Parts: sequence; structure tokens; C-alpha cells
Amino acid sequence: MALTVSAAFNQLIRQLPPTESEVSDAASHRQSIQDCLRNNFGLDEYFRIGSYERTTSVSGYSDVDIMAVLPQSVAYGITPNTFITKVRDALQRRFPYTLIRIDRQAVVLQFSQGKRAVDLVPAVYSSTHNGYKTYRIANSGSWLYTSPRAHNAYFSNIDHKCSDTMRALARLLKAWKYYNAAPILSFHMDMLTAYCARNGGSISYAHGTKVMLSNLLSRNLAALQDPVGVAGLIPACSSETNKQTALGKLRSAVDHADRARAAEQRGDIKEAFSQWDMVFAYRFPAYG
Repeated sequence: MALTVSAAFNQLIRQLPPTESEVSDAASHRQSIQDCLRNNFGLDEYFRIGSYERTTSVSGYSDVDIMAVLPQSVAYGITPNTFITKVRDALQRRFPYTLIRIDRQAVVLQFSQGKRAVDLVPAVYSSTHNGYKTYRIANSGSWLYTSPRAHNAYFSNIDHKCSDTMRALARLLKAWKYYNAAPILSFHMDMLTAYCARNGGSISYAHGTKVMLSNLLSRNLAALQDPVGVAGLIPACSSETNKQTALGKLRSAVDHADRARAAEQRGDIKEAFSQWDMVFAYRFPAYG
């Protein structure tokens, strides 16, 4: 429970990081996956990427993302679909009783019911960009270029300019997305949050959440031009159907966030809590 909106947001933020057991579960299969890939293809690099690496993961929801950089010869002369399918098939042979599927750029391994999945992103080295390695990854039938370390550096630099408050705001937005089952891609949310905060300055979480939800809606969930200059356009959703679903949830969230901010400004703190509770699908800390 909390007596101010600011205190409630701080309490919510403390509840969002993955638990120690989630982190240990996430690491438990990394070595066996790595060994399988090395034995089948050779392996140039193998490292964690995504929300866990940017420290914007949400307990109970965020999967573990790993990039496996294979020798360029593995992808030579074949289509992106064939490349990622070869990796999936090798993993399926190694883990015959595990549910394994392809989801856009990743091979998703669901080792245990109720546990977070491992999203493995197979890649091959492409070039360097501003001192960071770039890679080719399969993406729904075409090649996509990416540079996880460059994106993470961009994200961390802006968080530092914001006195380490931007990362927490990104995590709050992901909590909203997961709690409301809004099908917006996490990478888009992280990079848009960083781009919007690029001028720096400490962030008020209530105001920042309202502004970012409004930004997502006013942009009509348009793709973001990669601010790092590697990945081209960063889509907000994986399909038009998902986009329309997410826009409907955004409209509701922005309406309740506006009502929450207005209630707080007129001193009706209890009503502000009630409206924020609706924004976060009734998981906002209680007033009192």
C-alpha cells in the first residue's frame, strides 16, 4: 500500500524484476543449447540479448533471449528460412521431448510447462557499425540486420542521461503491455522509450508512463526508424491484427492515465489510484 502516486509507482517498480529462481531457471539450459550448436555447426559467439540484458524484463513474463553467432558458411547459399529451420531441427534432435518452434527471428524452446521460454536467435556476422559488430538474422523469410551491443549501448547511455530513471520507465511500460496482453513488440517499446528520452533529465514515472502511452497511440504504432542506424525500421507489432488489438488497449490506457493525472492534480489521490489501477489491469499498489 502507498499514500502517494509517486510512492505507488516506486513500489510497483520494485515488484517487476525477475526473481532469483527465474534468473537461475533462465540460465539452466544455456550450456546444453550452446553445446548442441557448437557440435552441429561450430559457434563464433554466444551471448544474452533482449530484455534481460537491458534490465527491462518483467517477472513472470519476459523470456530469455540468446544470440548464437554461427560460422558464415552455415548460411552460405541458403534462404533465411532454411537457415533458421536447420538450427531448429538440430535443437529438436538434441531435445526431442521439448516443444520447439520458430517465431520470427527466434527458435523458441519451451523446456518446462509454466517456466519462461528460451528464445534463441541464430545469426551470422555481417560487418561493424561505429565499432560494434552487426549480424544477419532470419526474419519471416528475409534477412534482417541487427547489432544488440550497439542497441544496448544506446539504451544505457540515454538511461544514464536520465539519472537511471529511463530503464525503470521502460520496465513499467512492459508491465502494462504484459498485464493487458497488448501485443506490442518489446524491442520496439524499449527503443522508442529511449528515443523519446534522448534529451535526458530525470523522469517522473506517472508523467512518463502517461506520455509514453500517448506517444505510442499518437504514432498509431508506426514502425520506429532505428536510432542506431542498423536495423532499418523497428516494427511495433508482428501483424496488422495485433496492431489493431494493441491500439484498442492503448486508447483505454491513455483515457485512464489522463483521468489519473487529472485526479492527482485536483488532490483526489484515491481516484488517481483507482484510475492507475485500471491502467495496470488491477495490479497497481493499493491506496492507504
